[in-house]
Amino acid sequence: METKQIYTSFIHWFGSHGKNYGFIVRPEDIDSFSKMSKYEKYQQGYRFDEENIIDQKFLGYLKKDKKLHGKGIYVQFELIPWENGKTKAINVQLSKDIGTINHPDFFVKSLIVNINLNLLSLKEIEFKIHERTEFLQDLQAINPELRKELKELSEKIPAISIKYSALRDCLTTPFEYARLVNKYIDELDKNLQYEIVEELRNKIQSTNSYKKIDYYLNNIKYPQEYKGYLWKVTPKEYKLEKIKERYQKFFTLVKKFAESGYPDEHKICGKWQELYSLNQDEQELIKEWIDKDNDDEFVKMVAARGAEKLVAKYYESIGYDVEDISIKQVENHDGGDWKKYDIRITKEKQPIYLDVKNARSSQNSKVYSSFCVRKLKEYREQDIKIIGVLSPLLYQNDYQSKKSKKYIHIIWYCANKLNEEEKIELEDNIKDDLARDKKSQNQNITKNDILQAIEKEKQNQDICNSEQIKILGTFDKRDISELKELFLGESLARSINISNEGDKPYYPHWLFDYDDDFYVNQIKIIEEFRNLTNEEIPSYEAYQEFNSIKKQYNALPLFLAAKRKLPNDWRKELSEWRCKFIDNILNIKSQRIKLPHIFLAILKHFLSMIGSNSNNQDYDPLKYLEILYTHQNLDEDPHPLKIYDPVKDQHPNSSKKSPTIINFCETLNILYSRRENLKLNEFVKFHFQGKGLLQGTKLGSNEKTRILAYCGKCGYPHIIRNEELGKNYNICNTCKRLVCPKCQYCNSKWEKDNQNKNIEIYCPGYIARTKSINIVILVGRVNADPNVKYFDSGKIKCNLYLAVDRHTKKGTDLFKLEMWNKMAKIAEENLREDSLIAVQGTLGFETWRDDKTKVNRSQPVIKVEKLDLLDPKLNQQYNLNDW
Repeated sequence: METKQIYTSFIHWFGSHGKNYGFIVRPEDIDSFSKMSKYEKYQQGYRFDEENIIDQKFLGYLKKDKKLHGKGIYVQFELIPWENGKTKAINVQLSKDIGTINHPDFFVKSLIVNINLNLLSLKEIEFKIHERTEFLQDLQAINPELRKELKELSEKIPAISIKYSALRDCLTTPFEYARLVNKYIDELDKNLQYEIVEELRNKIQSTNSYKKIDYYLNNIKYPQEYKGYLWKVTPKEYKLEKIKERYQKFFTLVKKFAESGYPDEHKICGKWQELYSLNQDEQELIKEWIDKDNDDEFVKMVAARGAEKLVAKYYESIGYDVEDISIKQVENHDGGDWKKYDIRITKEKQPIYLDVKNARSSQNSKVYSSFCVRKLKEYREQDIKIIGVLSPLLYQNDYQSKKSKKYIHIIWYCANKLNEEEKIELEDNIKDDLARDKKSQNQNITKNDILQAIEKEKQNQDICNSEQIKILGTFDKRDISELKELFLGESLARSINISNEGDKPYYPHWLFDYDDDFYVNQIKIIEEFRNLTNEEIPSYEAYQEFNSIKKQYNALPLFLAAKRKLPNDWRKELSEWRCKFIDNILNIKSQRIKLPHIFLAILKHFLSMIGSNSNNQDYDPLKYLEILYTHQNLDEDPHPLKIYDPVKDQHPNSSKKSPTIINFCETLNILYSRRENLKLNEFVKFHFQGKGLLQGTKLGSNEKTRILAYCGKCGYPHIIRNEELGKNYNICNTCKRLVCPKCQYCNSKWEKDNQNKNIEIYCPGYIARTKSINIVILVGRVNADPNVKYFDSGKIKCNLYLAVDRHTKKGTDLFKLEMWNKMAKIAEENLREDSLIAVQGTLGFETWRDDKTKVNRSQPVIKVEKLDLLDPKLNQQYNLNDW
């Protein structure tokens, strides 16, 4: 027979307000519970049985709680005497006065029972929790056995639990927490909303589980204004993973674009020693082009032919059929296609006509070289492409033409490409050089000595002249028309001339760019980027976040190269002037952005900023580089928008060499920093010429003031006007041009002498400033008939003495003059004793050894470069002040 189990438990009693209150404990825990120091003030518990419980619902609840037997439930009761002198609890009922309990364990247990029995309303429950402030503070130390009950409490009263972090913490899974927050977050005040957002922040930052972070960010509803905040406090590694995962295509393309190379980069350069080694036909071509005795023209034409060979070699290497048209003038002197273009290239039956233009670097610069293009031509209704090649100067001193010619002949000699006459002439020159070195030693010079000297000279110059010839790219008539339309016709306040003014247009090196074949990698990436959807482009915040965590490349160059508009949120993060500059590039009506587009876009925007009255405190011309380059370190990739910038030059304010666009921005930065000193805001019009000359016109004046220039003599770039008196004052008092800080040059003009040779006439201000210039100008009468000598090689030499009166003292000085070839012939035919002439030349010395005294002697000699016949009978005059 089954025995009925009777519910029995004990109550630990403590009096309150004249009533009996206590909490239930299990029978087996009564002794240990009573001995706890926290409860030692309480009397021993009173027994009660199920018949002593008033509420049957409460009794049912206690019976179900077989494990705890109601432990921790707060009750009220009456006491009656019991057997053996003990006291028993009767009329036991669940107390609603739970707010008076001083222990969170009992509070939780009793609160749950009251809720389950529907004895308390939500309003009463919330009041009880508010009344028991210690409850919320002590929950961290709650009995682990009651954690389940605490979680149950939070679930039972979600509308209240949402308001207390201690109750919200009981919801241990993201799902439970999200369910609670999503239901009530909109009903809370702003302070409580902020508290929950901060709670979310702590949860996100304290977990290593990306799955939980995903859930917190994507499945919990929280106020819109905090979305960005929570993203910001998300662990960096998570952000990196999520941004990369979502915008994989975007970041992959940005990286590929930044790291993209140029497969044919090495093919645009060539060793000049190899390219200048011309065969017999090419040497004949040189003779067709120039007068044989003009050293400078000889070197120029050898360089021009070397440029043609490099261009032909380049296009052959990238798969074109190449036909050298220029060489055909050796066979056909009178006419042919060689008069129109130099090289014809063909691919897929489509011919392209190339006119090769070669320029040599100026003496101290690789940049300020220009290309003379007499006319932009067409052939068979097709524009002839101008292809620019930059060649190095072989020597950089006053005798560079003569020395360069000598070295070219050494190359030809070693390659067995000199004819017999030229070979003998070179050997004689080398022998003379050796003789001067060995004269004091009285040594005989053998053929072997000459050959060794030639080989040594070649080896020395191979080391000294390591510069290569380089193709700079192409342009044609249509390109020039397009640039003029884009940049020249917009504003009367700006005038930009792509070429210089004059009969012979000279075009700057930055006007060239390479064909699409050269940019095969970049064009492919650009097309992929154009095909991205808007959803595949990250927000600016996500892009910046990704870059701050994992140093990535600048994405702006790819947007510009692809001519893709920036998303609105990107534009909002950029300053107004940056957006304007970006728009200028995006609005260029060309299929592909090229180097001249960038150069002129910078210039155009810079000139607009000079005259701008708006507040642009963060403007700095160097910040153009932050927009145009993929790499933060420009040394790693110095190509704007990945457009190959081939020419490097050393900026005056920097020890390193930089390409064109970087140099240009550095120059504009210096100019902008001096804008107050230059009073740039007073200029209402600006005029720019292609090689780097910037002039300004002030209101009410037609005079053009030079603001920025380059040195036409030494190639020094970026001469900036400085009107402050002192050591930095750089305006010539004579010609009002800017003075080069390196060589003091300001201005000169070229005139033809009597043998039609160009002679440079320098500004007197330059002559006065320069202490080391070797220029002699004399006016006097011929002392005796010229002494003319003819050589077997065909050269003519004329020596004569010029008598010049002194200005300060009575007397006459005799100067020995030396003239060659055509000038010597003119002197022989026209000059006699007492003829009045003017000459310009350089002072030199001729040395010899006196055979009688065995002493080395020397005599000054004027090497004449310009001769003017002043005799009235010849109807010629010479004016020293004719500038």
